Amino acid sequence: MKRRFNSTGRRHIPSSLVSIRLVYPDEAHDSVSFDAELSKLKTLGLPNNAKVYVEPYVTGSSSIMRFPFGTIDSIVVPPDRTLSELDAGGRIVFRIKVVDESETLGRILAASNAIRPLDDRVSQDQQRSILPVETRDLGEAVWRLDMQDVDRPTLVLNSRIGGLLDRIKNDPFVQGAIVPHAVRQILIAILDPERADVTDDTPWVQDWKVWIAAMLGTPLDEDLDADLVEQRADDIVNRFVERWRFASRAEPNHEHSTPYHE
Repeated sequence: MKRRFNSTGRRHIPSSLVSIRLVYPDEAHDSVSFDAELSKLKTLGLPNNAKVYVEPYVTGSSSIMRFPFGTIDSIVVPPDRTLSELDAGGRIVFRIKVVDESETLGRILAASNAIRPLDDRVSQDQQRSILPVETRDLGEAVWRLDMQDVDRPTLVLNSRIGGLLDRIKNDPFVQGAIVPHAVRQILIAILDPERADVTDDTPWVQDWKVWIAAMLGTPLDEDLDADLVEQRADDIVNRFVERWRFASRAEPNHEHSTPYHE
């Protein structure tokens, strides 16, 4: 049985203090496992006897596992870290929790959610991208923006549509039909945090603000009145579309590029 945790007053664990890497098996039928380097958690100044847990899970699924990693003062790596209970085919991310278990109801002292592991099978460009792209069966939907329980907003394309992943990378027509709408959703979340569970402490927010400022040539204005949020988002999207000239680039013999990498 999973121990229940009280999350009142918890601190955020910076991503710079943890490193997680997926480890792929030699045999195709074996499960993926992971390595985790957590020794820097000591710098948080938390109680030495606080317990450390690593929770891998699959985005968009209830599939989750939990691994005890000892305490802040004594990290103990469990010998078996295979992810045999996770749903196959989904994107694996991680939570880390530091928990005070001195009381009956464990209290979460610090946590970090949706940590994207290092993955030798994923290109460096994709790992750096502020809007990574992945494929998943979306039923009859062509695409959607995944912003829940992830370390960065992710553009999800329907895996049932053959060639769509290549087209979003190389076809300005498809880029222009999808990417500006995804960018607008992200802008709304940043400009109006009450609509989404997004704050300045959300790791990806600062990356997006840097990208937007570089595109606009000025920092993103904040603290807008609610009735101005959508207007400002539309203004930024229009600048984005004009800069990347999707329609012009869709013309024959025009050099293509991808607009949403850092």
